[in-house]
Amino acid sequence: MAEQLTTDLLSSLLARISLRGHVYARPTGCGEWQINPTGHARATYHLITSGTCWLHLRKGQPPIELRTGDLVFFPNDAWHVMSASPELSGESTRLPAPDGGEQTQLVCGLYRADDRELERLLQGLPPLVHIRADDADGRLREVIAFLGTEAEQAHPGSSLILDSLSDVLLALVLRHCLEQGLISHGLLAALGDPRLAAVLAAVHADPGAHWDVSTLAKRAALSRSTLADRFQKVLGASPGHYLAQLRMQEATVQLRNEDASVAQIAERLGYATEAAFRRAFKRTTGLTPGEVRRQRTATETQG
Repeated sequence: MAEQLTTDLLSSLLARISLRGHVYARPTGCGEWQINPTGHARATYHLITSGTCWLHLRKGQPPIELRTGDLVFFPNDAWHVMSASPELSGESTRLPAPDGGEQTQLVCGLYRADDRELERLLQGLPPLVHIRADDADGRLREVIAFLGTEAEQAHPGSSLILDSLSDVLLALVLRHCLEQGLISHGLLAALGDPRLAAVLAAVHADPGAHWDVSTLAKRAALSRSTLADRFQKVLGASPGHYLAQLRMQEATVQLRNEDASVAQIAERLGYATEAAFRRAFKRTTGLTPGEVRRQRTATETQG
């Protein structure tokens, strides 16, 4: 049951922040090639669909050999260069024209979402997630293989399929990290704790309900003090503070995506008055509800 709650909540979290994957490059390296893909987005991935190459990180860290089927995921925009050789020649990108020699093919993708929401979701992940082909489970291998096959061809609809597969890929990478115990703290780490996952599933399903620590402790089958300690250790916040933040995040989503009045949103999220909601929203986000809604209007006008 706890595993089902965790899985459902992960899906909900990914959908709520409107995270979208995008394959932005499908480079082919031949000869003495190298690319510096740093700076495209906060979260990126690279898949080696054929051949081998080397991943270079900051100075002092040894290069990592990548082989066919390997996947690397960067939760943050960490500096890195990929090349044909374990030795770097500067940092610039070079992709010589194919000359009939051995080639290395890659799929490079990124994830777009609100930076603060994405940072919050991916908090606690290691700076680099490297999943070797032999370490991927069956589902992840299938998606990696499908991505590689689709990237090699230029059939109608390929771009849409690749972007959609990128979304699936991220969910499977996060599941892999949960199962392997790679997440030290943060929201994803809480999903790996069955008792915290039960609490989070409840409050995320209905953030406007009248939750108090006693009710949440019963959900987790923990004492109030133990629940508070575990929240602080894993999520860096008390249950009450986490719930308040969640309500403001949900309010922001509704203000951006719905036409409900501020009073209606305040009532949905458990506030007795619109004025109390407005004060809490301004205190938490630094913006008024009206400013958030005007941002949406400006974006729609530009579009």
